[in-house]
Amino acid sequence: MDDRSAYSTYRNCCDQSSKLFLLFISAIELYLNPVIYVGVVWKE
Repeated sequence: MDDRSAYSTYRNCCDQSSKLFLLFISAIELYLNPVIYVGVVWKE
């Protein structure tokens, strides 16, 4: 197994994990945005 195939496998794995991470962060933002909005409106 040469270095290039190992690197491409590693890169594919990282791409998958980064996609999951971005999905996780976007889900958190979707959940937090209404909470922050309501909190700001409630203060004013």
